[in-house]
Amino acid sequence: MTRTEAEVYQVESAVKAAEKGKGVVFQVGHQTTQNETYHQAKEICDKDLLGKITIVETSSNRNTPEGAWVRHLDDNGNLRPGSTKIIDWDEWLGTTPKVPFSVDRFYNWSKYWDYATGLSGQLFSHEYDAVNQLLGLGIPSSCVASGGIYYYKDGREIPDVFHATFEFPDRELTLFYSASLASSRPRRRVFMGHDAWMELGDFLNVFADRNSTRYRSKIRDGIVAPSRPMVSYQPGSRGIDAITSASEQYYAARGLIYTYRDGQQVNVTHLHLQEWLDAIRNDTRLSAPIQSGVEVSLACHMATKAYRENRKVRWDPVRRRII
Repeated sequence: MTRTEAEVYQVESAVKAAEKGKGVVFQVGHQTTQNETYHQAKEICDKDLLGKITIVETSSNRNTPEGAWVRHLDDNGNLRPGSTKIIDWDEWLGTTPKVPFSVDRFYNWSKYWDYATGLSGQLFSHEYDAVNQLLGLGIPSSCVASGGIYYYKDGREIPDVFHATFEFPDRELTLFYSASLASSRPRRRVFMGHDAWMELGDFLNVFADRNSTRYRSKIRDGIVAPSRPMVSYQPGSRGIDAITSASEQYYAARGLIYTYRDGQQVNVTHLHLQEWLDAIRNDTRLSAPIQSGVEVSLACHMATKAYRENRKVRWDPVRRRII
């Protein structure tokens, strides 16, 4: 939601003041949970079919230049033929450090700390929102992070391999995030419970744990087999129309492009905007209000801070600051 931690609190204050005084309706752009698969996953979590969840694994794997924020470069990006200026570089830099015009920084700003928040803010934000919507984790208690620039030797500052571990002692739960911009091996979100584990993406599968307490008799009697899904949900067809590029396939696999409603393929961003408009008109519930945005953003900033400062960071709930 923001580039810095300080901006989180500024946005939060502004939104709350506007909502109270002017009836403003604020929705963060995390559309993942508009996917019908997540509605099914929420029901599974609410019914406690997995038992006590102690570990959640999420990931982001991409293996294309575009996916690593190496975008089109135009050596004449700052000037048209005849030297007509079309980019106001000082305006673009805003409050960031003043540096000479750079085509790479203009097009590929996601590679630099001055303008971006790394893999945590770019991709993990969607992952954490999805998990937070299902489990209501709030703001992590602590975070450690690691990684590095292992593949793209192009002058970038932001790592192309990144890992972060978040602790939630009140929930007795750990969340792992792992990301690579140099491997396209698919990895689904996994929720590990004592009785079952759930694999979640654009579809979901629930497998009984072979040592489950709850399903022990059903496993013994052959009613439930740990090797086969106990619950499986695949909305619509496995093949998604008009998805051709590697980036589109990645987003589709994460449930970020389409879902199905009444047998029809629907764009989840459309559903997210529709929900926002409905809330404006009818004061209905939002999936990602300011509180959700604050929780997700602070989790992302914790991961970025832990990596850049090479230390464990914590959330101070009294001061409401990352320390």
